[in-house]
Parts: sequence; structure tokens; C-alpha cells
Amino acid sequence: MRHSARKLSQNPTGSKGIAAHALEDAVEKAFLLAAGDVEIVRKVFRPGVDHTRDIEEVNRALSDLREDREAGLYSSELGKQEYREAYKRLDARREQLIAQPTRPDAWEEFPTGETYRERWSTLSTQHEKGRELRAAGVKAVIHAKPIPGMTAAQLMAPDGHDGMWQHPVERVQVLIPVDIKQRLRSMAAVHSEG
Repeated sequence: MRHSARKLSQNPTGSKGIAAHALEDAVEKAFLLAAGDVEIVRKVFRPGVDHTRDIEEVNRALSDLREDREAGLYSSELGKQEYREAYKRLDARREQLIAQPTRPDAWEEFPTGETYRERWSTLSTQHEKGRELRAAGVKAVIHAKPIPGMTAAQLMAPDGHDGMWQHPVERVQVLIPVDIKQRLRSMAAVHSEG
């Protein structure tokens, strides 16, 4: 057992690790090349609005009122008047709830007015830069050997990483979300029209 563990730890070709600064430089270079001119967009969760439960409660209350009326609980003239007023209030409330718009939970995007390159110039630590890259959805894959040159079409085509664009820099494959590239193309189209 001890012999096999020693054998596994020996690596005749040397370490395949990468220095942190080299990794950070590669990711930063690829990211700013691909998305430096893209405006940063922040996503904010907006809870939905749905009155279904309130409408169901009003419908139950109306049903209870009708059952009480049918059971003779509102037999006097005053009781009949109270029944009608209560029914009218509940019916008006139901109509009000039905008329209100509903919308599902959603994430909304809000442009910040600042590009990634502008934001980058204000960041002073790798921790801040790393937080910004994570917020943008950027990932990095380290390969054992340098990644062979890629054509522009290969760079622009999403690979097997769930909607990510790939930007290889030596041994580092930087994966950038497709929506960043789409925002960049949309920005270019707006600028070319203007």
C-alpha cells in the first residue's frame, strides 16, 4: 500500500500546476479582451405577484355566506340586509383581486453605465477582481499542455460548457457566458447605427 502511494505521487514530467499570478493574468487578459467594452449589468430578483390564494379565500367566504343563507341564518329583514352587504363587499373584493395583474418571479437586469474595463481600473486586489469575474459567470479550466491555436470560428462557437464562449490563453481555457458576448454584439450594432 505504501509503495503504490509513493508511486502515484511521483510525476516524471513535472508539475502540471500553474502559478496563481499566471492564472490570474491569463483569465484577466482573456476576459478583458472578450468583454472589456461590455456594459456591466446587475441582476436583481423581483418577486412575483399572484392573487390566486386571496381569490380562493374570498370564494370560500362567499360560499360560506351562501350556505348560511340557505340554512336560514339570515331570515330576518336585518339579517337579509347584512347578508347582502357582506356578499357585495366580498364580491367587490374578488373583482378587485381578479382585475389586478399577476406576474411570475423574475430576475431583472439593470445596466450600471460602466464597462468591465472601466470597473477593472477601479479594482485594486485580486480578491475584488475574482469577485467581479464570479459575478460575471467567468470560469477557467487549466490544461496540462498549451491549448493549440484556434480559429476565430472556434473561439466564437459555444463549446460543451453550457452556453460558454471559450478563450484559450496558453494552458488556460477561459469560459465566458454567452450573454456577455450577446451584449457586446448588441452594443456594437447600436454604435454602428448611430
